[in-house]
Amino acid sequence: MAQIDDIFEQIDEKMDEDAAQKFWRDNQKYIIAALVLLFIGLFAYVGWRDARIKEDYALSDAYIQAQALDAQGDRAGASAAFQKLLDDGGDHGYALLAILADAQALARVGKIDEAVARFETLAAKTTNSPLQGLALLNAAYLTAADSSRSRGFLSKIAETSPFRPHALELDGLLLSEAGDEKNALAKYQEAVQSGASGPLLQRLNQRLERLAVKR
Repeated sequence: MAQIDDIFEQIDEKMDEDAAQKFWRDNQKYIIAALVLLFIGLFAYVGWRDARIKEDYALSDAYIQAQALDAQGDRAGASAAFQKLLDDGGDHGYALLAILADAQALARVGKIDEAVARFETLAAKTTNSPLQGLALLNAAYLTAADSSRSRGFLSKIAETSPFRPHALELDGLLLSEAGDEKNALAKYQEAVQSGASGPLLQRLNQRLERLAVKR
């Protein structure tokens, strides 16, 4: 009985071997082509990854150098370095941070119009990003003397933005300065409901208390 089992096992092995050989003969071109494409894709990915890493390092170094120039008080040099980083990096994260850093530096030296223009550029490049809300909020603060323009920036900050509570606070302040304390109160309340926390929440509660006393 064992001999019969061995014979059947050998037959099965032979059939499997024949089937494998037939499959290879029928499909070897496709198998080889698939392997070639796999290796090409793998090498292409590795090359793309290495290029990305190299670009990240280069832009990171350029960003640090631009910040160093700004810290040294070389505003012209820093601005040129930030602009070159933007030209080279396009929409890369470091290029966007360069716009933000340059705008903040321009604001510090009193170049408000240039700073606002930078913040507007950043907002246009960062749709649906927290950076957009930050850029618009900064632009609103810098143009607070022009209530209409400032509130125009605030109105563009998305409800889901983490900077929305800050925008509502500033909107309330602008309304209060214009004598519209009723709507200012509503803005402060909305800011609290939008998730304000920490020092911002403390300020809002103080503003609400003052307005409540007046009413």
